[in-house]
Amino acid sequence: MSDVEDMYDSDSGYDYDSQLSDDDSPASSKAAFGSAETVVASSKPACAWTVIRKDELAAAQDAALDAVVSILGCPKGTARHLLIAFRWEQDALFACRLLIAFRWEQDALFADYAEKGSDHMYELARVATTPPPNPKRAKTSPVRTRAAASALTCQVCFGDAEPGDMTAMDCGHAFCNACWRHHFRVQIKEGNSRRLSCMADKCGAICNEGKVRALIEDDPQLLDTFSEKLLDSFVEDNRRVRWCPSTPHCGSAVKVDGEPWVEPTCSCGYEFCFQCSEDPHSPATCEMWKQWKEHGDKETINWIRVNTKVCPKCAKNTEKNGGCNHIHCSQCDAHWCWVCGGAFTAQTVYSHACNQFKEDSSSTATDAAKQLKRYLHYHACWQAHAGSVELEQQQMETLNKTIAELEAARTETSSLMDFSWLSGALAQLLAARKILGRSYVLAFYLFGGISIPGADFSECVSQQPLFEFAQQQLESEVERLSKLIESPVEDLLGAQRLAVINSTKSVDQRLRKLYELIENDVLSLLPTGQHISPYKALPNTIHP
Repeated sequence: MSDVEDMYDSDSGYDYDSQLSDDDSPASSKAAFGSAETVVASSKPACAWTVIRKDELAAAQDAALDAVVSILGCPKGTARHLLIAFRWEQDALFACRLLIAFRWEQDALFADYAEKGSDHMYELARVATTPPPNPKRAKTSPVRTRAAASALTCQVCFGDAEPGDMTAMDCGHAFCNACWRHHFRVQIKEGNSRRLSCMADKCGAICNEGKVRALIEDDPQLLDTFSEKLLDSFVEDNRRVRWCPSTPHCGSAVKVDGEPWVEPTCSCGYEFCFQCSEDPHSPATCEMWKQWKEHGDKETINWIRVNTKVCPKCAKNTEKNGGCNHIHCSQCDAHWCWVCGGAFTAQTVYSHACNQFKEDSSSTATDAAKQLKRYLHYHACWQAHAGSVELEQQQMETLNKTIAELEAARTETSSLMDFSWLSGALAQLLAARKILGRSYVLAFYLFGGISIPGADFSECVSQQPLFEFAQQQLESEVERLSKLIESPVEDLLGAQRLAVINSTKSVDQRLRKLYELIENDVLSLLPTGQHISPYKALPNTIHP
């Protein structure tokens, strides 16, 4: 027995009809298919997420702001600017940039705060708390001596204004209210609500939120836009929160606890990759999935390169539809040779020489043909499972209706009958189909010599036999489960019940083994920063 086969030896004698017996009570079956919504990873810690509805965003943001206010003792507006500057990191206790500076050592961050105080935090966030001392400017600037003057000069419009018509920000720079309003109106309309800065030259301090609101309160529409953009900051500036990318947008956001390598499901039912906001693609990485989506166009180009040639006169791509190598271009009326691509006249058609081997062009064509063949193979496998998913989703809808009818027609003697094992089997089958299809995307890039910067291709290829064996074992069990579920309902509820339950468990086990192999032996061969979402065991799956 080979090492590859030995890895799966525990499954080789799998007894689908005896692992669970008919003596298993409904209670034990229901326990196996519990309803708790827990996300389980194959070899990584569980990563949870929370769906935040649009009407809950304000409360979530306020909770983050209150946490900072309670720790730093700063105004709420200042807390907001700190969190925006630091991307709402670590549940709003301090911020991403600070944590990165301290290599995510929260204890070191608190120690630094205790040593240097809050002014150090404000300086990093460009938040001014008191005007900077500048005796020279205080003597010469009318802004600094407004208490002693009846009229002051705005340094933007150079108009005179009463002290009550001037506003000074926390940085100490003061301008007339009309200039402030115009400045804020322009900045808010340009999408800069979250970082409204002082107008003074080379200042850049963030303006006090309360003073901004007071200055624009006469324009309700502008004030609403300002408030809405500040609320959106909790999502758009937050590393651990994403808008649900559903179309049309459901209005909800998703917040993850832990690393963002996860594929959450929004309350609207839309599932996506949290890191790239694309459709779920694990076990392929985000970069692989992006290239796969673009690859179709590239392969069209490769097909053109392999199956067509360019007219030497007008450069039109031409496909040969006959056996004769004499090509007559319909666009420019040129005559040329399909074999060598050289142009000739009617007199030289049979006497020109084209037997010289052109290494570069033929090598390129051969490589393109090989890569195209590989792509077509992996694409066909991926597409086959995608097609099966569509058909099995339809089957799931039909079967769920049947289950609902059976549950509605329960009699006193059958009231203990439980059908969660059947709906769980369908859910497991669909999840496995999707993962299987995407595993071919991973294999295409990992084992085909396609450039992955920083990856050791020879090491990747050394893992190919083990990967393909694990993939084949999973594929075989998925097809077995699919065949079982296609049985008539009467058989499913009778003789096939135990076989379906055991096959469902086997699919889950083989998915775990595939992910363990990828996470432990494959991803380590890729450059740092390549991650995948861990395997999510379904809540109604039997666990070993």
